[in-house]
Amino acid sequence: DLSAGLGIKGVVIWGFLRDSHGGVDAARRVAKYAASRNVAILPGCGTTWYGGPYYEGEHPFCLRTFPREHPEARMLDEKGQPREYAGEYGACLGHPAFQQWLKEAVRWLFREFAIGGVNLENGDMLTDSHPLTQALRASWPSDDPEPFFHQGKSYQQALDAVADLLPNRLMTYATYTGFAQTSKS
Repeated sequence: DLSAGLGIKGVVIWGFLRDSHGGVDAARRVAKYAASRNVAILPGCGTTWYGGPYYEGEHPFCLRTFPREHPEARMLDEKGQPREYAGEYGACLGHPAFQQWLKEAVRWLFREFAIGGVNLENGDMLTDSHPLTQALRASWPSDDPEPFFHQGKSYQQALDAVADLLPNRLMTYATYTGFAQTSKS
C-alpha cells in the first residue's frame, strides 16, 4: 500500500518464496495484492547461487535442492572440487541438467505468480572451473574477467528462458561491472 501510495511501480523481494514465510500460497497472495495495486513484484532469483527462484525450502526450484540431487552439476573450484560455502553448493552453468532446471524454474516463477518480472543475481564474484562452463567461455569476449563471464552467461540463460515473456515484464540485475560485449542485446 505504501509503494502504491508513493507511486512506486515495482519492488524487489529477496526471499519471496520461503517455506518459513508461507511458501507458494503466501507468495501468490502477496503478488496478486501488489498487482491489484499496480505495483510489480520482482522476486530475487539466484541463477547459480543465492537460492534460485525458490529462495528457501524443500522445493524442486530451490537452488539448495538442485546440487544435492545433481552432484555432477555442481560448480567446481580451480582444483576440480565442488565449490562449497557454508554447506551450500553452486550450480555449473554449463551443465545440461542445470540449464534445463534454470529454464523450467524461471518459467515456473512467471507462470505461477502475478509478478512484474525478476531481479537476477548469481553470487558475488563467483567463478566455475567445471569443464562444461569453461567450454562456454570460448563464446564470450576474452577480455571480460572470469567472474563477469560467469555472471553474464548465467543471466543470459535466465533471460533466454523467458524472452517471449519480457515485452510486458521487467528483468533487473546487478553487474558490479563487466560484460564487455555479448552477442545479444
